[in-house]
Amino acid sequence: MEGGGDLQRSTDVTYESEQQATQSNKETRHQTPHTLRLRKQRRERRSRRRMIIFADTSALGSAYLGDEAHGRWISDVIFDGPDPVVISELADVEFASLLVRAKSDGRINAKVMAECLAAYKEHTADDGPIGVVPITHDSFSRAQQFVLQVSIRTLDALHLATAQLLANLSDDNVVVLTLDHRQAVAAQVLGLALYDEPAK
Repeated sequence: MEGGGDLQRSTDVTYESEQQATQSNKETRHQTPHTLRLRKQRRERRSRRRMIIFADTSALGSAYLGDEAHGRWISDVIFDGPDPVVISELADVEFASLLVRAKSDGRINAKVMAECLAAYKEHTADDGPIGVVPITHDSFSRAQQFVLQVSIRTLDALHLATAQLLANLSDDNVVVLTLDHRQAVAAQVLGLALYDEPAK
C-alpha cells in the first residue's frame, strides 16, 4: 500500500470550463485545493503527446485491495507506471463505498479498510501521484447526453463525461482504465480509448 507515496508526477492538465463566457464565475466557484489538483501549469513545452490514464473506481479497488486477478498489473500501472494517472472527484465517495462492501463481504477487516482510506487520501493529495479531476456543471450536462445516447449507469456516465471533457481540453491522449465491462463498452461507443492490459 506504500507504493506511490514518493512519486512526484505532474499531470500537466489545466481543467477549465468550455463555456468561456462564464469561465470567471466558474473558476471562482471551483477554486478550492481539492478541485484544483489538476491545475498544475506546464513548466516546459512537450515535443510529443503523452498518455494520461483515467482510472475508474473498479480499477482503484483492484489496485488498493490487490485480491483480484488484475490486482498486480493494475497496481503497477497506477502506482509505478510512467504515465500520469487521474480519477474523477466522484471516486472519493465510490472508493469509500467499495471498501465498505469489501469489509461487509469479509474480504478486508477494519484495519485494512482504514489503511486503504489513509493511503487513498495521501495518494490524492495535492502532491500525490494521483490527480483528481473536478466534477463541474459541464460534467453533468455531458453525462446527461450520455445516458440519452447509450445504455449506461448514472455514475458511469459521470465518470466518462469527466474523462471526455478532460480529453477535449488536453493536448495529451486520455485513455480509460476500467475493469467494468459495461463501462468499457460504453466508453468505446462514446469514442474514448481504453487502456489495454499489458501483454504477459
